[in-house]
Amino acid sequence: MSRFKKTDSDAETRNSKILFSAIKEFISSARPTGSKYLKAQYNLGVSPATIRNVLASYEKRGLLTHSFYCSGRIPTALGLNFYVNNILSRPEIMDGVKIAEFEDCADEFAILKAAARVLSLHSEWVGIAGSIDISSEEYEFEIKLISKKKVLLYIINPSGKIYEKLIILPDEVSRKSFDFIRRFLRENRSSSPGALKNKFRALYIENRKNIEKVLTGLAVLRTMQKITLQTSVNPDISKRKMETLTKIFSLLDDNGILISQIIENIPDEDCVVKFCLEKLPGEFNDLAVVMSNFKAGEERFVCCVLGQQYMNYMRVLPLVKGITMAAGKRLTEVI
Repeated sequence: MSRFKKTDSDAETRNSKILFSAIKEFISSARPTGSKYLKAQYNLGVSPATIRNVLASYEKRGLLTHSFYCSGRIPTALGLNFYVNNILSRPEIMDGVKIAEFEDCADEFAILKAAARVLSLHSEWVGIAGSIDISSEEYEFEIKLISKKKVLLYIINPSGKIYEKLIILPDEVSRKSFDFIRRFLRENRSSSPGALKNKFRALYIENRKNIEKVLTGLAVLRTMQKITLQTSVNPDISKRKMETLTKIFSLLDDNGILISQIIENIPDEDCVVKFCLEKLPGEFNDLAVVMSNFKAGEERFVCCVLGQQYMNYMRVLPLVKGITMAAGKRLTEVI
């Protein structure tokens, strides 16, 4: 029985090595990977037929897929998570890169700006660094009717900073309906809006879609007031596919989605690297965020790289880890 277990374990180790090699090769070459190529490039100790069978089994499990024009395999989101989780524990990743860029930074703004720049420079993607006030719950808000299908929503935090967002409503709104929406928002904040729903049920049903749209916008603004981001885009990103560039800049322009994902996925411990792939909405599902965070003073800070899902993780993971540790150390000194 012990001999069988050992053989079974060896086979699983071999299969994992085959999967790891296939994903690593695709990330390096951006081309689907076949069994003959893997046999030639890696010391896997098995025949191309065995490699092909192993790849097929991982495809059935959802870790690999293949394009319609080629028999070579491509990693799925699940496969990428397997790859990242397998390399996160490596010493060269856990130790982080040693980049001294913060000695001359005298304040929080300069440190975060430098961190974003270094992350973009060395990742060849988008570097992001920011401060987060998780406890920032107090705010005042107002809503103004701009036209029949547009309202301006803005909130003011305790320090007086204003965040605003133009909301395009799904349905046209009358002055009476707008006044009801405004009242509903205030009731929704102070207590349960159930009584208002029941008392003015017809008005609520009539304006439900508009109310939901405005509530979503308010949630985005409340998230935005908690975090301040510095971003830096590597000039070489212009060489990437136009489709990828369009999605990245769209995400940066309307950064409420990005901010929400950063806040929701902050690691529990300082300087732990987290891989966020399947957390972004469907239209951005071929992008990924690698992030880490640290606490300095009363604030929490994040360092991230935003790029395509097949970025060079052997470079990006230790980069995010190292910059997070270095920026955190310097922030602790100046705050």
